[in-house]
Amino acid sequence: MTDDPGVWAVPGDVRERVRQLLRDLVAIPSYGGQEEAIIRYLVERFARQGIACRVTELDSKPLNVVAEIGNGSRTIVLNSHVDTVPPGEPGDLDHLGRRSAERHPTELRHLD
Repeated sequence: MTDDPGVWAVPGDVRERVRQLLRDLVAIPSYGGQEEAIIRYLVERFARQGIACRVTELDSKPLNVVAEIGNGSRTIVLNSHVDTVPPGEPGDLDHLGRRSAERHPTELRHLD
């Protein structure tokens, strides 16, 4: 293993924009069955970036946001869910010692 980050190098400004996106997402309550606000945020964000997307529904309620970028014979799928459970007790930490916005260990969104 080398110290050269190679393709994994991320410029500081990109890293900070990703952090801000995660902060924005965590700040939007999206507890089970109440995902409308976070879905609206994602749709608006995709629209500002010129990315086509659609919202799937279940029982007439928004469920998922599906966005596609580019075309070609190869596909990469990024899949996650936007619902969460309310934060736990103040002492609840994830496996990396961070206070988590979720209780499930595979959640993607964490508080700094």
